[in-house]
Amino acid sequence: MRLLEFSDAAAWADAIEEETDKDVATIRLAGQVITKENAKKSAKAVAVAVVNTPLPSLENHSFGNIQNWRDRDENIVAELVALTRRTRLMVSGDTGPLHLASALGVPVVGIYGPTDPLRNGPWNPQDSSCTIHYECSPCYQRTCPIGVQCLKKLDVGPVLDAVKKTFYLSSSLDQNQ
Repeated sequence: MRLLEFSDAAAWADAIEEETDKDVATIRLAGQVITKENAKKSAKAVAVAVVNTPLPSLENHSFGNIQNWRDRDENIVAELVALTRRTRLMVSGDTGPLHLASALGVPVVGIYGPTDPLRNGPWNPQDSSCTIHYECSPCYQRTCPIGVQCLKKLDVGPVLDAVKKTFYLSSSLDQNQ
């Protein structure tokens, strides 16, 4: 926690350390008893490596680069939640805002290219998804060597039809409640 950049990181780290200290009597590493101080040094070294090491599986970013929660991020998410709650319909790619809208009960039309709506949702029966089955989709890649043809070849007509259908169904449900 101390390696992350948010205002309460130290307090969270202290709380975790305090709880861990209550639970740990004997620490063994490779079958040998080690002191609590040496265990903490080892844990810190591992944490630094986990947070700071760029990995090919993360497109050569470190975990800390992509998962670090900062106070400003909390404000961005709070604003996104507030705006999404006021939304009548969310049309989006397979992104965080789409899943946030779905979790908040906002009707959604998900546009899927490199991902599969059968795997990634949306899960509400009144929601819609639009996708075409291109030769390489779903591939789940963040970057595409052929220019995301699975999205470029998706015609606007089916998306507009899904928007109309989803909006109609959600309006009908609103009137019946």
